[in-house]
Amino acid sequence: MARNARIRASDLAEYVYCEQAWWLRRQGYAPRHRARLAEGFAYHQAHVRGVRRWLTLRRWAQGLLALALVLFLMAGLLRVLG
Repeated sequence: MARNARIRASDLAEYVYCEQAWWLRRQGYAPRHRARLAEGFAYHQAHVRGVRRWLTLRRWAQGLLALALVLFLMAGLLRVLG
């Protein structure tokens, strides 16, 4: 692992859970349960995509709500003035 590599949450979790496993991985030893690690990675990637999608939908909803409020206020103003 390069010295300037990012420290990921999974690295911290691995160190806290098992300092020896963390050290072995840094020495180049490969884990024996690669299939489970791949499944976990795929799960987390899917979760990240879901969170990003949710955040995008939330931004759209907030924008549409703001637009509706502006239109409502403009209609009220036109009613009062017109």
